[in-house]
Amino acid sequence: MKGWENNVVSFSTDGNAGNCPKCGGKNVTVQEHIFETRRSLTFRCKDCGAGDHFDGFMPEVEKEKKVQN
Repeated sequence: MKGWENNVVSFSTDGNAGNCPKCGGKNVTVQEHIFETRRSLTFRCKDCGAGDHFDGFMPEVEKEKKVQN
């Protein structure tokens, strides 16, 4: 994987934002945005300013909504 994808996997697995794929810096922040069934992550390196945003959904919430209907 290239870019920020490794950071997404790491954060989803153990909560670690990982290192910046551009400069290698360890000063990476992640913001988690949750709205209904949507879960998005925004990564930003405070050392070089690089970052990326990933949109997604939470299957467990979507499943619960289908059961309720």
